[in-house]
Amino acid sequence: SSVSLSATRFAPDGRRWVTLTVDTTWGEYFEVHEDTEGLADAVLELCRMSGFPAPDARTLTASGQVIWKRPGPS
Repeated sequence: SSVSLSATRFAPDGRRWVTLTVDTTWGEYFEVHEDTEGLADAVLELCRMSGFPAPDARTLTASGQVIWKRPGPS
């Protein structure tokens, strides 16, 4: 039903974990790590299709940024 990008910062070294999360219409979700081959291209294509601007990974937070949302009633 939607796709978002988010980043989690881990203590103590501050390492960031950026993931693409795909929420399904039946309540499950799938996470894809930023190192996955083709992920950057997939993000750009989802943003192009949805009209959402491509996010800057450096500014992502744990709350995430929606990059695609299933069209539905207004």
